[in-house]
Amino acid sequence: MPGLLSHRLIVAGVCGGVLGTTSLFAGDWTQFRGSSGTAVASTNEKLP
Repeated sequence: MPGLLSHRLIVAGVCGGVLGTTSLFAGDWTQFRGSSGTAVASTNEKLP
């Protein structure tokens, strides 16, 4: 029984780590897209 509990804790830790990493990458990606989108918009405004 204790082995099963520790196994669940490991699984929960791995899932939590994956979710945390994914959300971190997603946040970086949206931030990157936002900054590059702003750069593109400002470049388009300068064009005649």
